[in-house]
Amino acid sequence: MLTMNELVELFIANTDLMYKEPGRDEESICSAEEKIGMKLAKDYREFVSSYAMFDCCGVEYVVPWFEDLAKYTLFWKNAAKCFPPKMYVIGKPVPDCGLILQDSNGEIYEFDTYYENAAPTKIANSFLEYMNNEYARMLTISQN
Repeated sequence: MLTMNELVELFIANTDLMYKEPGRDEESICSAEEKIGMKLAKDYREFVSSYAMFDCCGVEYVVPWFEDLAKYTLFWKNAAKCFPPKMYVIGKPVPDCGLILQDSNGEIYEFDTYYENAAPTKIANSFLEYMNNEYARMLTISQN
């Protein structure tokens, strides 16, 4: 499995990776955690302290406004009645109506906001594993 730094370098070299915001400081991260009432998973927390936001493979990671991560998560908790408690939004596939969620243990889920009784589907054990899978998917797409 590649490290996050290795993955980011590969994304830069092989895609139109768009950096939109620099990494966030500890105060910003703690503020977001306080607003959502839970700690961000360790690997995701490390990621946002370095990169904060980019999009790749059609998914916007860390939502475009990190300071509003809490507002975005709370919006979906109110808008989607079956939004899982103890999870927060880390990405949004474009143009799908789904979200990429993470729990405080670090596990990654897809969640479809279109269906009223949707349940999240686990897709990775960690943000790092998820990003490795996304890179592999990107390579598969580019080879076709």
